[in-house]
Amino acid sequence: MEDAVTFRPRVGVLLNLAPDHLDRHGSAEAYYDMKWRLFANQGAGDAAVLNADDAAVAARGVPPAEEVLYFTLQGVPEQGVGLEGEEVVYRLRGEGGRLLGPRELRLPGPHNLANAMAAAAAALAISLPPEAVAEALRTFEGLPHRLEFVAEIDGVRYVNDSKATNVASARTALASFQNPIVLIAGGKSKGEKFAPLAEAARGRVRTAVLYGAAQEELARAFEGLVPYERAATVEEAVGKAAAASRRGDVVLLSPACTSWDQYADFEARGDDFKRCLRELQERTEP
Repeated sequence: MEDAVTFRPRVGVLLNLAPDHLDRHGSAEAYYDMKWRLFANQGAGDAAVLNADDAAVAARGVPPAEEVLYFTLQGVPEQGVGLEGEEVVYRLRGEGGRLLGPRELRLPGPHNLANAMAAAAAALAISLPPEAVAEALRTFEGLPHRLEFVAEIDGVRYVNDSKATNVASARTALASFQNPIVLIAGGKSKGEKFAPLAEAARGRVRTAVLYGAAQEELARAFEGLVPYERAATVEEAVGKAAAASRRGDVVLLSPACTSWDQYADFEARGDDFKRCLRELQERTEP
């Protein structure tokens, strides 16, 4: 959106607004302005899909699209997708009905339920049949590096969330599991404060293993709130996380930082994490 001038999406979806890329944009407000440009050229025949549960989104007002749809975990909007009891339901253009139950989704966490609602709203906005939308949501297995289940070793589940390159994403990942977590975090900071991550980890994370260029910053934030260890690389972090974990735990790579201190991109970091797990599995389960 930084370079878009005439771009006009038929449907624009804004999932949330949270500080990110502050090293580039200078402030959260400037970053939010850039995201809101998604809707700048919309008008007749277009639709905007907004998160009704996000205060920062609500503060922006209403885009100029002809139709504005909302998704929410707090009831059912007049136009859009929400929750009615234990059912995901929709209302649009005077029609409505059930799509599916939240437990039918394959992806964990309330944020993935919200993402599913946003996707449903976008699909319904272009008049796709509700039954086809429901089937797509029911069968979608997720993408690599986004809360991707990789392996279970000695009763410990290992999850690759390398795409979580900011604090908000890592906090969301932490909220996706009920089991105790051993968190692997680190990389190159985007200039964010790590205190909110440490607060979210308190009482939920058994141990954090911190690595990379942001290791010292992370350690200062976690000090006194969450037990932590240090590692130089992801490979070393995997070994320490495996040693610190107990049966029933989740070892979660959710770095809250970019990968650029040691990797070309988050995909390379996630692939290396998975390589380390293959080797760990071979040593543990010959």
